[in-house]
Amino acid sequence: MNEWKALYLKEIKEHRTIFIFLLALTVAAGFVSVISVGWNTETSVVSSTIAGTPSSNSLDWSFHMLWAVVPYLFVFVMPFLLTHSFAQEMKGQTHYLLLSLPVSRSALFLSKVAALVTVAVAIFVLATGATHILYLRLVELINSNLQMSMTRVAPRHLWLLIGEVYFAMLFVFLGAASGVAGVRLVIKRFQGLASAVFVGCAFYLYVRLLPPAQSLLGYVLDSYRIPLTKADSASGQALVLLGDGADSISSGLDIAAYSVLFGTALIGCGVFLFDRRAEA
Repeated sequence: MNEWKALYLKEIKEHRTIFIFLLALTVAAGFVSVISVGWNTETSVVSSTIAGTPSSNSLDWSFHMLWAVVPYLFVFVMPFLLTHSFAQEMKGQTHYLLLSLPVSRSALFLSKVAALVTVAVAIFVLATGATHILYLRLVELINSNLQMSMTRVAPRHLWLLIGEVYFAMLFVFLGAASGVAGVRLVIKRFQGLASAVFVGCAFYLYVRLLPPAQSLLGYVLDSYRIPLTKADSASGQALVLLGDGADSISSGLDIAAYSVLFGTALIGCGVFLFDRRAEA
């Protein structure tokens, strides 16, 4: 247990500069998006049709609210950080020292993945906390200023929906990066081509296995549906109405679970290749 902790802390300390930068940028983006509601606005016209009668309302909003999306894009950065970490070990030849330590090779590999997952979780919590506040302020703005109502989900379900997409992408991308790190140990020439082929095959397999996996997991996970708070006609016109008046939407837990499992399998593939092919 101590060896895992030591390796994990080593990865955190080694990449603390980029980790702190990503977290600071997440906080800054969330702060700008939240406080931008109500200032530096652009006026847009929202059109709707109620009982066959067209109507329009003015909506003041700021482009700065879109900063809330930026931290979620860091999920695309994580796989490059993982492959860069392995590349730096090989380039600096520090991997010889690591492989000579009395620890399992799996621990060496997984400590790098765990460090990135920790930072990704912190980014998700900070970014979604800001999105949560922004969502509540936007609902309040729409209901009070436009005399309109909005179909919406409970804030806890907002976290669930965002988390499903975020962590599904995170594990699939980290899995692909882990596989690439393992492939680079097996193939000494044309590593770029081999990595591209591996990533292409991985995503092709992901798409091909998605329908049967969705059918299998759907019996258990997709039975949970996210309830909608419908627009109340007494409070004004309906701005958004999802699902043609449906009172709930699919949770998407089956696809998220499949993505996490598929990504974990790819990480396992990378661990296996590293354990078998890394040379001390």
